[in-house]
Amino acid sequence: MPTDKLGIDKLVSGILASNKRAVAKAITILENDLPGAAVLLDQVFTKTGNAQLIGVTGPPGAGKSTLIEKITNHWLQEGKKIGIIAVDPSSPFTGGAILGDRIRMKTISSKKNVFIRSMATRGALGGLSPHIREAMQILDAAGMDKIIVETVGVGQSEIDIVKVADTVILVTVPEAGDDIQVIKSGIMEIGDVFVVNKADRPGANKMEILLKSMIHSNNENLTDKNVVKTVASESQGIDELIEVLDNHYHEFQVTGKLLKRKKALLELMLFDIIKNHFANKTLVKIKESDQFKNLLNKLAKREIEPYSALTELAEENQILAAILEGK
Repeated sequence: MPTDKLGIDKLVSGILASNKRAVAKAITILENDLPGAAVLLDQVFTKTGNAQLIGVTGPPGAGKSTLIEKITNHWLQEGKKIGIIAVDPSSPFTGGAILGDRIRMKTISSKKNVFIRSMATRGALGGLSPHIREAMQILDAAGMDKIIVETVGVGQSEIDIVKVADTVILVTVPEAGDDIQVIKSGIMEIGDVFVVNKADRPGANKMEILLKSMIHSNNENLTDKNVVKTVASESQGIDELIEVLDNHYHEFQVTGKLLKRKKALLELMLFDIIKNHFANKTLVKIKESDQFKNLLNKLAKREIEPYSALTELAEENQILAAILEGK
């Protein structure tokens, strides 16, 4: 169907003009796999790649939303445009986002240069929504300088944030010492900047020392300067955090690490596209074939072994044959 019939051309024009309604509609199309989704992404892709992509993760109650609110206000004062995607748990009734984080950021949601969208995990593991990359591309094309993604807050399983972000912030609190010890084999390796929030509570200095110790043992590329203590509710430590984020991003740019990471993110995106739109269709065709049904009957009767069935399928399917031959 022509894109003008779907309204995609007009929608893309709205996105490039930073129209919030167009941005919201585009994300809805992508999130629900509606007609025109692939065309929409193709048309905006060449306008992307300019925003700094920031992931914010950490345990529930660490104050991630408040922290995002404060750093957003700081960047707004610098004239930046900020896109925020708050990944919330899915409603068990509708499958949509519960909107908890979006409500907590209500003081910035109405500001001109801020766009906030809640997206549901829809059962996906890793603390993210299945369509998070596409939504980030829309925000990037809309001219956002910073795109912040807040994960759902479920702990060690949130490592998928590294697959979409240039800079990953791990937020924790003074009392989370035992939790950090548990999750260090997962989340600790993906963090670029570590924040001890609610640092007015007892144990903040101990947590800071613990994080620095883990950083040195897990990631030799990071330094003590990548750990910041904040009291986000009082705006304490926000200026220092912004400086650390800016320095980290600048270092990545001048050393070539940013380009390397962005290529890695694009590789993951392309792989997912191949897996979702190519491999799945191939599997459906195989499943619907008479050969597959005949082989399934033979398996049920124990007349053939599973791997022998795979070999027979590959004889008539070039893709499977190439995979089996290691091509």
